[in-house]
Amino acid sequence: MAKIQQPNIEEIRMKTDKTRQVLRFLAFLSICVFFLLAVGKFFLHREYFSFLSFIAIFLGSLLVADFLSGVMHWTFDTWGSSKTFLVGPLFIRPFREHHVDEKSITHHSFIQASTSGTATVIPICIAVLLIPLTGVISYSILMFVFLISVFVFLTNQIHKWAHMYNPPAIIRFLQKTHILLPQIDHHIHHIEPFTQSYAITTGWTNPFFTKFQFFRHTEKIITRITGAIPRADDIGVEAAKELMEKGN
Repeated sequence: MAKIQQPNIEEIRMKTDKTRQVLRFLAFLSICVFFLLAVGKFFLHREYFSFLSFIAIFLGSLLVADFLSGVMHWTFDTWGSSKTFLVGPLFIRPFREHHVDEKSITHHSFIQASTSGTATVIPICIAVLLIPLTGVISYSILMFVFLISVFVFLTNQIHKWAHMYNPPAIIRFLQKTHILLPQIDHHIHHIEPFTQSYAITTGWTNPFFTKFQFFRHTEKIITRITGAIPRADDIGVEAAKELMEKGN
């Protein structure tokens, strides 16, 4: 009797992951369509729309998206492990592996790179779409959340461009003008022990995080309340304690 060939578990897992990525991508695109239909009046009615208000909403959403990217990046670099329930395989493992091989992200497809953030923004988008649209404030909130969601969706692709040897010319221009995360600025994060420059959308909020030691103070508060040691699951308890005592 011929030997029964065992299925390739890794290949099955890869196919499953790709299927989930495509489904999340399609779900996010569908939500974008609903958003665009909902905010159409924002552009069509002069009482709702002005160019200056749109610029303010656009820049504000880009700033918030960058802030959120920093907080999320710090969270997944600092707490938990790849085995942490739900978020471990989806978020923590890719961030930790990225420190080992920072160029691997440049081989990811657009869908593979971009869909990692959709798991967090899709539920928020659905909730916001349920807000009754009654005037300029509700339309502005809808537009604000929509743009934040788009920028969060694009963050890992922007992160990918920051690691490419030769990104497209328009991207290089946006990086040099600090509209998108500059490569030289992000390089700081990849200097061990990987505790600086967490924001990866535009990098605008990194000076704020550094100047006010935002993450260091937050880590001390969390440790004081929970007893958890930052990075203990990543670099080991003793090394993590030593790093914490040095103030990173």
